[in-house]
Amino acid sequence: MSSTSTSGQELMAKSDGKTTLFDHLRDCAKVASGVADGAPFDRDYREKLKKDLLFCAIVHDVGKSANGFQEVMYGRRRNWGGKRHEILSTAFAATFPNIKEEQLFAILTHHRSILPDAAMSGREKTLPENQMLFKGELDDIAPVYEDMRREWCERSQDFLKVWNRVCYETGQHEWELDKIPDIADVGLSYGWLSRSTRNGQPVTVPEGKRRYAALLRGALISSDHLSSAGVTSLPPSVTLKDCRVFREGEVPRPFQLVSGNVRGDAILRAPTGSGKTNASLLWAACNQVENGRLFYVLPYTASINAMFGTLQNIYGQGNVGLLHHKNIAHLYKLQEDASYDGSKAKLLADLAREIYHPIRTCTPHQILRSALRGRGWEQSLIEFPGACFIFDEIHAYEPRITGLIFAMIDWLKPLGAKFLFASATMPKFLQGLIEEHLPDKPTIIEPDPSKAADKEVITKKRHILEILPGDILEQLDTFMERFSGKKLLIICNHVPTAQSVYEYIVNGIEGGAYDVDVPVLIHSRFTQRDRSDLEDTILNQQPKILIATQVVEVSLNLDYEVCISEPAPIDALIQRFGRVNRYGKRDPETVIVLREQVNRVNIYPKEIVEKTIQHIEPLQDALLTETDIINAADAVYADGYEKKEREEFERALNYPELKDFDEHTIAGVYRNWVEDVIEGTDQSIEVLPEACHEEYARLRSDKRWIEAGMLLVPLRVTQFSALRLKGYTEPILEDDGVFAITAPYDSKIGLQITGLPQKTEEGAVFI
Repeated sequence: MSSTSTSGQELMAKSDGKTTLFDHLRDCAKVASGVADGAPFDRDYREKLKKDLLFCAIVHDVGKSANGFQEVMYGRRRNWGGKRHEILSTAFAATFPNIKEEQLFAILTHHRSILPDAAMSGREKTLPENQMLFKGELDDIAPVYEDMRREWCERSQDFLKVWNRVCYETGQHEWELDKIPDIADVGLSYGWLSRSTRNGQPVTVPEGKRRYAALLRGALISSDHLSSAGVTSLPPSVTLKDCRVFREGEVPRPFQLVSGNVRGDAILRAPTGSGKTNASLLWAACNQVENGRLFYVLPYTASINAMFGTLQNIYGQGNVGLLHHKNIAHLYKLQEDASYDGSKAKLLADLAREIYHPIRTCTPHQILRSALRGRGWEQSLIEFPGACFIFDEIHAYEPRITGLIFAMIDWLKPLGAKFLFASATMPKFLQGLIEEHLPDKPTIIEPDPSKAADKEVITKKRHILEILPGDILEQLDTFMERFSGKKLLIICNHVPTAQSVYEYIVNGIEGGAYDVDVPVLIHSRFTQRDRSDLEDTILNQQPKILIATQVVEVSLNLDYEVCISEPAPIDALIQRFGRVNRYGKRDPETVIVLREQVNRVNIYPKEIVEKTIQHIEPLQDALLTETDIINAADAVYADGYEKKEREEFERALNYPELKDFDEHTIAGVYRNWVEDVIEGTDQSIEVLPEACHEEYARLRSDKRWIEAGMLLVPLRVTQFSALRLKGYTEPILEDDGVFAITAPYDSKIGLQITGLPQKTEEGAVFI
């Protein structure tokens, strides 16, 4: 084989001028070894995985040594004409004896999915069929493949040196070569790369091979991504029982000690502030298998961010990952005062998506996205087996998500996964559903009234309940006078109501009607940056008057003296009450529920809210115990889900892609429709307030993408559509994927979109 005049130049893997092919293959092999060593399988299976994965890591990018690719790396060509280096890598790998088809598949598909079919959308990038020669299937060599093979041969002597050096450095001497072999086909039959249910992978490849190919592919992709990000080693597995979950001098309650000795699935019912989190972590420590992961699942991003800090304090910063759709912004915020830049935050966010952190806190959507085979789903095959899943605040999930979670359990239980469902307000019907859908009866963990320390948390009287007629705005003057010296928490069901309450009080202060501190307002319609600043202010200073929407229910650790709430379901009210006299160290304090809400749109089922008022009425003016409100919750939900909710739950529970996971597995394919399944029809969209446009443009021009993204505000798609019809949306030149909203925005009030006039050429007309 001959070499061209470019022979002798260093073979590069990246166009950064620094990353050589040798460096990348060596680093990828190091990470792959760590991935296999840290996998939650038995020793023999880990060794098999390690051997197979290590070969994939060493060989996955060798096609980059082709002369045309190197010309691109050195800037002498703009591109390689669409040619795929992984095809050459696979053909080279196929020359080695005893190499498994699953290994060849992982190498071939580590960048792109398998061949397209007629029903595919354009979002999924697939392999080009015309560049491949299949084993025993096609006799004619595609001209483009012949060109690629020729270009690869042109640098064969340079590559031989790199290959043998990589094999030597990684200790894989059996793969060293005296000469580069002739490469032919990719070593796979056509069926491996076809989605066809007649003659493609689903019918021509056995289920076990499909599954192992997917596992290898996910592990190789993660190893490639991590090594490309400069990672050469993974955090060691964390043995949970070696970590202390209690502070110095803190004495565990009896129910927490019980939790730490429960093996198998469990349901934990314990009041807010009683130590539910610590009890959950003790359960995980008792149930962890060797190398087993821990997933702490919560419904809201703010509560996840808070739990992220808690888990880091217990298990160490490098061992805990944060996984939700806004995690980059939160990680950036955490590092603002340190010597990190935005790229560090992005790296940490990317690591959280890879096989990196042994412990993660996340939303259920992130878990379900993998279970439903969204992008990157193969990584779950190496992380979910044997894992401990803590689903905290399980009562807060809508029926569709709960159904999908239960369907996922049916898939994961045979893989050794264990589940704990925790809630301060779990209705008995939900407990019954959990028991019904776990294969073995779960252990019920709750405070024991016969034990003094447990009895204290369930009999403690923290609140006095009042139910008042009318709505908040009608009685605001009365409340401000009555509670003028108290730390006051006002919770509204709708953002516009919260904004109206805020403006009413501020106007009263400016007009001399109220002699109080200016309140703080928090809701979902702030930019990410302002929302994060507000949360910091609230947690660090706890303002005298806080006006909020549901964002405070399970997100912020607050302790107020009075709560005034619009009507809501019993479980939401219990969470709101939990932000008053949180630890029960003061005499019982007032919690007020209004019978009516200001906004005529119901965000909660009307029947459930009416039942809630009915069942808490007998508790008026009484000193409430945890038992009182739990009994009320059980009464409200005695009949379980309403008809429509039950139908949603059942539909999700029987979702075929989860119910028959292995049967539907096609390696090398992800599902584009996953977002629609788990997010529902009324999804959110992020928009840019007009007031932030200039700063947004400046940040993007400075390539400060993360900071620019923190200036966006989430809106429901239906709200966005209504604003668009009124003429309040404008595409922005700096980013064609983002719309500016020409509605008023203020860092203390948020985006105001209620009551805006219709924009017309003649002038504004209110509609």
